Amino acid sequence: MPHNRFYIDKALNEHSTYFIEDEELHHMTRVMRQKKNDEIELVDGKGSLAKAHIASIEKKKAEVKVASITKEKENTRKFSIAIANLKPSSLELAVEKLTELGAFEIFIFPAIYSEKEHVSNHTKNRLERHLISALKQSGRLFMPKLTYTELTEVLKRKCFFCDLQKNATKLTTLLEKEEDITIIIGPESGWHEKEKKLLLEKATICLLSPNTLRAETAAITSGAIASQMLY
Repeated sequence: MPHNRFYIDKALNEHSTYFIEDEELHHMTRVMRQKKNDEIELVDGKGSLAKAHIASIEKKKAEVKVASITKEKENTRKFSIAIANLKPSSLELAVEKLTELGAFEIFIFPAIYSEKEHVSNHTKNRLERHLISALKQSGRLFMPKLTYTELTEVLKRKCFFCDLQKNATKLTTLLEKEEDITIIIGPESGWHEKEKKLLLEKATICLLSPNTLRAETAAITSGAIASQMLY
């Protein structure tokens, strides 16, 4: 990935002017030491990569002008990961690595035995920053959607859920013929009986590893397997 790539929270268009502010401005001017007239790249997380140059830099914003844009088509084969809410540091790690691995969407939902019931606004803001950082670092042009929801909503999609049940089919086997799948990762304390019953009714059980994994490890591992199988 080029070191001079920056994120714009707007759809990019050719021959348009944009302003870089806040953390991206700090990264541009204080970390990367970019200056007026420097050539840079812009991404919007929607499939566009723009070649641009810095027209001016002020204290609170930098004006950049787009010269050309390359657009990428989104992969029709895709995977999403649904994670029972974890402590913030574990969520940040999982979100960062799943972005690098190419996840289409990341769901975070409260499970009965979750470490935390709700995701604070502070944590949500930090997760957004991790998304942006991983988007730029990985060279991706599409940023995953980050959705806070309930398990019942996740189960309206085609889902696999990971479990240590001995007769469960390996995730690698189940993914061979899939185009669009969501993999559900439960809390480290396990599923409540009511949740397990619902999962068995609505989703397909799969085996990720014969060992007991931490939730963030399970999320990243399932993402790595899905990325290899689907992309």
